[in-house]
Amino acid sequence: MLGCVALGFTTQGQQIIHLKNPSFEMNREAKSGEAPVHWVDMGPEFESPPDIQPGSFSVKTPAVHGNYYLGMVVRDNSTFESIGQSLNGKLLKDSLYSFSAALARSDLYISLSRATGQQTNFSDACVLQIIGTNTKNKQSELLAETTPVEHTGWKNYRFQLRPQSGDYDYLQLKVFY
Repeated sequence: MLGCVALGFTTQGQQIIHLKNPSFEMNREAKSGEAPVHWVDMGPEFESPPDIQPGSFSVKTPAVHGNYYLGMVVRDNSTFESIGQSLNGKLLKDSLYSFSAALARSDLYISLSRATGQQTNFSDACVLQIIGTNTKNKQSELLAETTPVEHTGWKNYRFQLRPQSGDYDYLQLKVFY
């Protein structure tokens, strides 16, 4: 589960890139299988998008900030969930950026398995990957990855992003095994 992402990226003490809706809030009641406002589903075709939590699939963990947070799972058929958004600037090659997020794992994330056809608890520990993409030339780079998130309470993670291969105008958040 991904909670309140930092308000944006910072470099050399100056905030330069802002995310839209960094804490995944909704202007109305959230629904399962719906990407948050200003975010786009980037998971595999024919799979459901991430969920706004709490309240769906037996997830009860309260939000760390505001009313909602993003719930993403990896599945027993080797698929994952992912969201992304266009940035209001670029993450520049060889520049250093700070980024933070609160992460937790839910004890329960009950949903139907496409692999078995049975109700399954998709609460296994997974990693969060932060990926930069240049939408003009379709180049992507893994900018950061957590260790498996095994804790069920919110914990703040701080990332140092330094693009090595290019400049990126799009950010993707992806969970994976």
